[in-house]
Amino acid sequence: MEFTPIGILALVAAVLVVARPVALGLPVIAAFVPLQAAAIANLPAVGNVSIVCVHFLAGALIAGIALRPRMFAGAFQYSARNWAILLFGAFTAYAVLSAFLMPRLFEGEVSVYSHERTSNYYIALSPLHPTTGNFTQSMYLTISFLVLAAVAYMTSRAGGLSRITHAFNATTIVHLAFAVVSVFPGFPPVDAIFEFIRTANYSIHAHHTLAGAPRIIGSYTEPAAFGSASMGLFAWNFTRFMQTRGLWHFCASTLLLACVAFSLSTTAYAALILLVGLWGLHSVYYLVRPGISSDQITALVFGAVIASCFLLLFFLEPFREFAVQVYERLFGVKLQSDSGVERAAWNVQSLQNFVDTKGFGVGLGSARASSLFAVLIGNVGFIGAGVYIAFLNRSFMRPWAQDRNAAMDPETRYARRIFTASRAAALALILTHLIAGTTIDGGLMYMMFVAAATAAYASIRRPKTVLDVEAANLRPKFSFPKRPRVFGSSYAAGRREQDSTT
Repeated sequence: MEFTPIGILALVAAVLVVARPVALGLPVIAAFVPLQAAAIANLPAVGNVSIVCVHFLAGALIAGIALRPRMFAGAFQYSARNWAILLFGAFTAYAVLSAFLMPRLFEGEVSVYSHERTSNYYIALSPLHPTTGNFTQSMYLTISFLVLAAVAYMTSRAGGLSRITHAFNATTIVHLAFAVVSVFPGFPPVDAIFEFIRTANYSIHAHHTLAGAPRIIGSYTEPAAFGSASMGLFAWNFTRFMQTRGLWHFCASTLLLACVAFSLSTTAYAALILLVGLWGLHSVYYLVRPGISSDQITALVFGAVIASCFLLLFFLEPFREFAVQVYERLFGVKLQSDSGVERAAWNVQSLQNFVDTKGFGVGLGSARASSLFAVLIGNVGFIGAGVYIAFLNRSFMRPWAQDRNAAMDPETRYARRIFTASRAAALALILTHLIAGTTIDGGLMYMMFVAAATAAYASIRRPKTVLDVEAANLRPKFSFPKRPRVFGSSYAAGRREQDSTT
């Protein structure tokens, strides 16, 4: 085992997380989420696997909960009655079982694009056999399940919605800080910073250019990963800006949109177009109904501004040539490029693996693909894909149960807004995964947003139990944003009628 310098910092943070899992657990883990290339140690004896700092801290958070009997009992009871956690737990159990069963059951009978590389670092088609990818993908998926359960439980506790908001703010700050630093490559202080955090045995694509422009990767391993993470954080901060009209969320969403733009990533751009399109359709839907809120108006105006800025790039002479080159490289000839041809071959082979195994898949971590859909059916088959879809339906892919115009108390209104913002962020991340995801595990940022949405949705329906550690009168005070103004609805009509009578 080879420890790294940043591992010392992670060890100190882990001690703090175990000592105070509620107060420090979420913000500390959230601050380490963008450091995807930071490893606390490398294991040469186990396929040179890296123990990433954020995964180690997630283990410390889980240990901190397990060491407190009442808290552990509360977490277990909460998870046992939460359908989203139960379904993802069932999916994880089946996927891990398939990782060790299917490669032996179909060994040598089908060919796969394995996660292992050849001696020349190529990804080649090879007969199916057990690999280290089965173990590592099982480990990552198990950690994701435990993080989902732990974060959802901690968010459901008194003051948890406020804590998860601060945690996502910490993620945004760290993400933007390293994005700004990466704009100035070649400076000795900048190189020293990235040498300190890039300690995992991953390939770092830090010097890519497109149409002569450098691609920013921040603290991530490649521009696509940086752009995808920027999309998730942008969706969270922009949704919060629509809800609160706060300066912080406006500045953060503006900078994160710039991060998406300068990543020059096809995945991030396509996800942004789809997300803005969904927001636009959502706003149009409420526009034709008797009642549209200021949130929908903001989203509609934002979509129009983004579309206008994109079109202006093709008319302004200084940017026209560059915009055309970027468009051609990212969308025009993407499928004909070496990367596009290679990724298409992965997807085709993954679909063929699904057919060859009679729909059962080749096992978690056995086959590489370039889309979440192809990864699911190729690795865990129709059973795993069905359970995963059920998990999405019970976590964040569902509407708020109450009438949006019905009177809500401040706590319920705040929970609804956290649910909406977390759902937007999780949707943005899963869009990037559907476009170009190579593994089933969506990452800890995705799981934290899903956990926040799940806990916010269930918070107003959760019955009080004796396992709730904090009393209701100890709930932290926080201010609730004002209710969005609603135009043309019964709520607005009622307010006008009341004003006229008084």
